[in-house]
Amino acid sequence: MKDHELREGGAPNTFDNTMITSYLKCPRAEYWFLRGLDFKRTPSYFTYGRALGATLNSWHLPENRDKPREVRKTLALLEGRKVWDKDEVEIFESRPNDTWEGLTSLFEYYVEAYGDSEPWQQIKPEVGFRFPIPHTSLYYAGALDSYVEWKPYGVMAREDKSTGAYITPGYMAQWGHVSQITGYIWALRQLVEKPFGILMNVSSKRPRKESLLRFSRELQTRSEWRITEFIRETVLVANTIRREWDNWEWPKLGERNPYSCVGGPGLSPCLYKSLCLQEMLPWELEEKYNFDEQFSWRKEKWAPWDRAGNDEEKE
Repeated sequence: MKDHELREGGAPNTFDNTMITSYLKCPRAEYWFLRGLDFKRTPSYFTYGRALGATLNSWHLPENRDKPREVRKTLALLEGRKVWDKDEVEIFESRPNDTWEGLTSLFEYYVEAYGDSEPWQQIKPEVGFRFPIPHTSLYYAGALDSYVEWKPYGVMAREDKSTGAYITPGYMAQWGHVSQITGYIWALRQLVEKPFGILMNVSSKRPRKESLLRFSRELQTRSEWRITEFIRETVLVANTIRREWDNWEWPKLGERNPYSCVGGPGLSPCLYKSLCLQEMLPWELEEKYNFDEQFSWRKEKWAPWDRAGNDEEKE
């Protein structure tokens, strides 16, 4: 998408977690993201998360529960492989476990860890949502990995996460603060009067002598007050983004924290960091920079809530 196309298209009225957090991290990165500038080759950690999600959704399908274990596993891995093969995947030496072989090994251990049956039943995988935010002209959107029913407790979403790190108490503590999870709970409440919460289904790609240590689950809930505050703050950020169409500044605020640009412990470098070293504003690069050497262009407008599944990073 050209700069003038983004401008003339007007400010969005629908926001998801990716759009909100990308802007808060760096408005300039949000600008390039909204224009559709993407990876030339997809980093393996993006594809891994999507492929693992497809594998787990297939494994937990109710119609597959009574099939022999090896048949279920084969069907699940076939679904995961379909997702993996959609991308031209780039494997990094620094991430040796982010491979298809690493995923199949992890899935084998997952089946051993949790067995053939669960206390809950998957109702529907890959659920996109887009709901109006009351008293505004805005919408909050996203996509749940799946939602499940756990009798007698009720309905909850299952959120699959994978990490290249060890699963520690400190790592698991983050979910109590993650806005993405709060947004999912808000979305569930638009469908179910009293949802049970979000089941965090976390897996570590890093091999361990004790394979059970590679997995952890916990239930996340939010109080009424926290959900109300989340939506109030979402509207604040969304309106700040919309004002960019009045000012057209998109400042490089990520450079105030260089880890945002070049990466750091547990952080990947910004895809657009080379563009920020150019001594001209983004819209001045239009005819002077060969984007196709480094990037590809997303063919469709960002709207994962309109598709089955979630294209956000799952790590």
